[in-house]
Amino acid sequence: GSRAWNGYPAAYGMDPRVANDPLYRDRLKPALQSLPTLSIVCRSEDLFGPRSGLYLHAEARGETWEKPCSAELILSDGSKGFQVDCGLRMQGNSTRMDMKTPKHAFRLAFKEKFGPPKLNYPIFPDSTVTKFDTLVLRADFNVSWLHWDAGTRPHSQRIRDAWTKDSHRAMGGLAGHNRYVHLYLNGLYWGVYDAAERLDASFAASYLGGTKNDYDVVNEYQVKDGTMEAFNALQSVPGLANRSAYRKLQQLLDVPQFIDYLLLNYYVGSRDWGDSKNWYAIRRRAPAGAFQFLVWDAEQVLLDANDDMLSSPYLPPFRLAGELAANAEFKLAFADRVQKHFFNGGALTPAAAAERWMKRAREVDLAIIAESARWGYYRRNPPFTRDRDWLAEQQRLLKSYFPVRTTIVLDQLRAAGLYPKIAAPTFNQQGGAVPEGFQLTMAARGGGAIYYTTDGFDPCVPATGAVSPHAKTYSSPVSLPNSATVKARVLKQETWSALVEAPLTTAA
Repeated sequence: GSRAWNGYPAAYGMDPRVANDPLYRDRLKPALQSLPTLSIVCRSEDLFGPRSGLYLHAEARGETWEKPCSAELILSDGSKGFQVDCGLRMQGNSTRMDMKTPKHAFRLAFKEKFGPPKLNYPIFPDSTVTKFDTLVLRADFNVSWLHWDAGTRPHSQRIRDAWTKDSHRAMGGLAGHNRYVHLYLNGLYWGVYDAAERLDASFAASYLGGTKNDYDVVNEYQVKDGTMEAFNALQSVPGLANRSAYRKLQQLLDVPQFIDYLLLNYYVGSRDWGDSKNWYAIRRRAPAGAFQFLVWDAEQVLLDANDDMLSSPYLPPFRLAGELAANAEFKLAFADRVQKHFFNGGALTPAAAAERWMKRAREVDLAIIAESARWGYYRRNPPFTRDRDWLAEQQRLLKSYFPVRTTIVLDQLRAAGLYPKIAAPTFNQQGGAVPEGFQLTMAARGGGAIYYTTDGFDPCVPATGAVSPHAKTYSSPVSLPNSATVKARVLKQETWSALVEAPLTTAA
């Protein structure tokens, strides 16, 4: 295309080396039909004009840089999309900078001054929420074909952020949703984007109840909604190794959720995460709730199977993680979450992680051809393509990342004292339906005594490390009541293993 006024080349077209390639020519139209189309139409001066065009002033922020537009979702299967008049503004940090990437991110704002005050449409098939104040249109910059670091470009897959949020949900956490679209700006094809929820008070109220005035939302130390008061209190609980401080912390922080959040970031080897990078914390003020941490902008993930996030120096708010590592009760709670997610088909076991990956990969599998034609040439000649580059990275993940990563992180957690060296007990059935008269057997692979309960209590008292009065010592196969959740731990030389839980139901 022509050159833009600011000295960066303007790129509008599809690369004929991809579009006319016999390998892709006949797949390009199906590729463009394989995702919903999101068509955004603005006055051309508001979008590309030299004086007030959003695209040429991508680093400008605030409501004065919000322009009226029409957004239309068109579904290729003929089912009903939407057309809505709304506000359009730029979004993100690095993705705004022309020197870094020509493919900028956007945000749609639904406000009465532009049109309806909310978008009323079920845009995310995997979410129950159908009303939105705003939608982020993610362009993907880190670990993309457009990134200015040549080392990470070949790893582009377009699905890392969505997969990481899917993973947090699979672990039981609260996470935003993503949906892939082909974006058109005033009729020009602009590539594969993902519509995503903005993690604000409106998002919190949609999933956790109440109204948006009930929430504190903190993003990288900036208060987005509510106040900083409770977050500051959370930051300043002293002496977390001590039991009363830990009790106080538990009022302010959802500890099992925080552990899952840390564990996920350790597993994915998140390189663009830390004190001031890429996190949200949300709490409900009334009734007083505890903060939950949420994944945001997880793109520099799943890169090297040997990445070790545990030896990174801890900074606030993850100073908490460093201080809590000296608390025996927290360490046992951490071990229990590792046991849940790293074993027995848990969310971060190799097959579960790879299966979630392929579910997202299938969504963009054809669409990536259009992305390659639109942007694959920007920093490389010949251009990046689906069959050569995208599939190669997919194979690397499936063959040499997911199969080994769980064990590698488990070893890192053991070395950090966050998972005991004593193995948890194994059962002859890990959960589900069992025949009448079923006998449950348990084994302690590394020796030690097995303590178990069938009444929902923990076999150990986490605060003191004592054997719970509810626990029985395992000595021979156990006959169960009609349905029971069996909880068991091994105790060896005053050290407890992680907890194993198996919900078992007797088939009638």
